[in-house]
Amino acid sequence: MHSGSTYCRYYGNGIYASNSNISISIIHNIISNNNNCGYALNVKNSNIYSANNIVASGIISRSSDNFWYNMSNSGQLFSGNGNLRNIDMNKVFVKPGIDFHLLENSPAKGAGEDGVDMGIYGGKTPFIDGFGKPAIPSIIKLKADHAVSKSEGLKIEIKARSNSE
Repeated sequence: MHSGSTYCRYYGNGIYASNSNISISIIHNIISNNNNCGYALNVKNSNIYSANNIVASGIISRSSDNFWYNMSNSGQLFSGNGNLRNIDMNKVFVKPGIDFHLLENSPAKGAGEDGVDMGIYGGKTPFIDGFGKPAIPSIIKLKADHAVSKSEGLKIEIKARSNSE
């Protein structure tokens, strides 16, 4: 499908926030939009902070330069702030699009803010291979309408697990 189709316009966004009343932090993620018609990030007119993410594929539409230590597969990010652009994902992941484990010599290792790994393997609560569940509660499903009315409000469905059992 091409980017003008209804499917791409309404279902092609990876992360979408387009309102000045929205503040969003996107930290330590692997973001990929492989449907060839949409955005990995569409965050125009929003208050955003993005750090230590790997954008493996997809378009980034933004109105802020508040992107720090992110990596992208092409020129979606601007230069500066520790961002890495035009990175071959075959040098980052074991098998891009299928196996997102970092390669031993991945450019994402140690390239995040304060020398942490980019993506899900860095930060205060990194994903640990073979460990099982993280020690903190996890959201396992998040569903929200992309358009709402004042009369109906925003309907959100969240499923989480405690991970303490």
